[in-house]
Amino acid sequence: MEENELDTHTEEQTQEESTQSTLNLDEALDALKKARSEAASHRVAKKQALEEKEELESKLGQLTSSVEEYAAKLETYKDYDEVRTNYEALKQENQKLQLKVQLSGKVIDVDKALKLVDESYINEGRLDVDKFLEENSFLSLKPSVTNPARNTGTNKASSNSIDELAKLSPQDLEKFFSEYKV
Repeated sequence: MEENELDTHTEEQTQEESTQSTLNLDEALDALKKARSEAASHRVAKKQALEEKEELESKLGQLTSSVEEYAAKLETYKDYDEVRTNYEALKQENQKLQLKVQLSGKVIDVDKALKLVDESYINEGRLDVDKFLEENSFLSLKPSVTNPARNTGTNKASSNSIDELAKLSPQDLEKFFSEYKV
């Protein structure tokens, strides 16, 4: 019986081991299925992450080009402002030269006359020289009642010229006498 007991014992152990092997095999298959499932979900997540990364890189590229375009436009605007400032300065210089041309040959001192020119003498973009000389006759090259020194051949001031001088504003008189002191 000993042999029989041994065989029974061995058979029981073999059955038990076989059951454990089956259990271990089922557990292993379940673990393998679980691992494959997790691997598949990780592959899907990796694919989504790579797609998101590509999308973000694309957006970053667009933003970078937008920033570069903005920077270029900003430089253009800075250049524009500089050009505009230069243009305005040249425009003013051109206007001043045009006024000088219009006044040259008609006034004693063009530069001093330019200081007296204001918007009230400008008509349709041009200087109304007659109006300017009428109101600032002391600058005129033509003999004038208000400028007795410019009268032809005589040093005596007529009573009319004194009346005209009296009509000048104190500022105009001061300008006249300060600019032409002997």
